[in-house]
Amino acid sequence: MKRSHVLLLVLIFFLSGCAAGGIGGSPYADIVGTWSGPAYAEGDDMGVDVTMVLQEEEGVLRGTVSVPEQMLQRASIRDLSWEEGVLSGWVSMQGMRVDVRLRRDGEVMNGTFYMDGMSGIMTLRRSGG
Repeated sequence: MKRSHVLLLVLIFFLSGCAAGGIGGSPYADIVGTWSGPAYAEGDDMGVDVTMVLQEEEGVLRGTVSVPEQMLQRASIRDLSWEEGVLSGWVSMQGMRVDVRLRRDGEVMNGTFYMDGMSGIMTLRRSGG
């Protein structure tokens, strides 16, 4: 194989790696870390503190959520997905399913949650790794 062909193949491999999140990169690199902030139930003026920790383990996105005021500590986020800038999943809290949908905008994730006929909003800011 000619040297120019080898260089072309290396360049194609490099560019395809960049398009897929970089060579050795992760599609979750922009969201991995700790996010925290308030969540407000619809019609409620007083929020609760939420902390969400997102990690990548062997190419799989995993997460936990804590809401100390609701006695929820490091509950696993189930069916967690990150597609087109939207994070979604659900958590079991006191026997009820809480669905969450957040859109990332820089160092902030804004979104909604739904639980047993009740809905609300939350704003989480990146607070560290």
